[in-house]
Parts: sequence; structure tokens; C-alpha cells
Amino acid sequence: MVFLTQIVFYGLPWLTWNDRQAVLFDLGARKFFLFGAVFWPQDVIYLAVLLILSALALFLFTAVAGRLWCGYACPQTVYTEIFTWIERKIEGDRLARVLGSKRVMFCANHGVIVVGTTVAEAFDALYYLERACRLQVLARSMGGRFRPVRKEVIEETYRLIQADTPKYAGAHFEALKRILDREEPAYSS
Repeated sequence: MVFLTQIVFYGLPWLTWNDRQAVLFDLGARKFFLFGAVFWPQDVIYLAVLLILSALALFLFTAVAGRLWCGYACPQTVYTEIFTWIERKIEGDRLARVLGSKRVMFCANHGVIVVGTTVAEAFDALYYLERACRLQVLARSMGGRFRPVRKEVIEETYRLIQADTPKYAGAHFEALKRILDREEPAYSS
């Protein structure tokens, strides 16, 4: 659909009709040529009728197939698709570039992305992230002042977690699956 809209947009000026450009707005001569019809400035009534029909068609098409227009043919969507395709070909997948070597990415109003070398590692990171966020909300709700954690403590904790995650993430994931099997056995069907 993207290529079709671009062919119409860029191909229409090259289309000939009765030995003349099919769509030509000759502002110097004050003539508009549309597929063999010539419109002069005094033909405003035709323009008004055309605009009214266009508005009604817009309402009709939006009601009948609005997602087709918005999802595939709208110029904003079309050009976003084109430039995203170019960006992927030149720079690679944007999400992977932004994430880099990190395992967690907060996406403004779109939630969080957590990755890992296994599903268990990704789930483990998400599980502990959610718990850390919950603890921070609880701590802030107490209204007291926070003491900042020293940088060395943060770095050493991070190092220990990174070293232990491959060993314990699978066991943690399997333990949670066993709890789920016991408490909600219908989830797997």
C-alpha cells in the first residue's frame, strides 16, 4: 500500500491525458486541468461541490474503512513507514540500538521492556524490578527523607546480581511455575 500511494503521488504529474498533463494547476494562466476538464477561477461552484463531495466521501470512507486509511494510506503513516524502513536498512533495528547492552528499558508511557538470554532471566529481571518499584513506592509513602546509597554499594550489588542471575534465574522461574501449577492449574490449558 505504501508503494501504491507513492506511485499515485509521484506518478500523477507524469500521467498524460489528451496530450496534456492529467493533473495540472497552472496558476500563471489561472487554469486547472483535471483529466481533460478545464476549470477557471469563475468555476468556484464546481470547487465547492467537489469539496462537499470530498468531505462526504471522507465521512463515508472513515465510517466504512477508516482503519484502512489510517493504517495504510495516510501520508503520515506512509512516510513514517518509508523512513523507518530506510533507518532499519542503514542503522539496524532502532529498539535494539536504544536498548544496547542494557536488560531493562522504560518506554515513557508504554511500559517497560525486559530482555534476557533466556525467558527465565528476563522474567527474573522483571520480577525484581517490579518488587523494587513497589518498595520504592512504599518507602516514599512514609513521607521521610531518603539517604542516598553510596555508589560503591550500588556497583557491587549490580556485579553480584549479574554474576548470580544465570545460576538462580532458572530455579526461580521453575519455582514460580510450580506455585502456579498448584494454585492455578487451568492456566496451561
